[in-house]
Amino acid sequence: MAMIGSNTTTKTADPTEILNSVCREGWRLLNGSFVFQELGSQSRDKFMSSGQNVAVQGNVVGYYLFERAAQNKRDVPEVWDDGVSEEWVDEETGRIIRRVAGESSARG
Repeated sequence: MAMIGSNTTTKTADPTEILNSVCREGWRLLNGSFVFQELGSQSRDKFMSSGQNVAVQGNVVGYYLFERAAQNKRDVPEVWDDGVSEEWVDEETGRIIRRVAGESSARG
């Protein structure tokens, strides 16, 4: 499984190898869980007795929560945080007023 920014070209379907490769890229596994995703089922009455036989089809899906390892974190702003807490247009002047962390600036 090649990861973004990685030079690896190895492909695998082994979940253990995939998780290990993510950790080698600088992520720390915090939690994991598995659920059964039912895709369908068939039931039929038992022959010569009471009750039913049920066959269920589905997949087991793994969910993982990762955290970027501290030594690999970069000090960059989040894409949704441009530092602007408030912005409006001054109706008298038509200038855009921005209030950023307690200061205000105007641009026209």
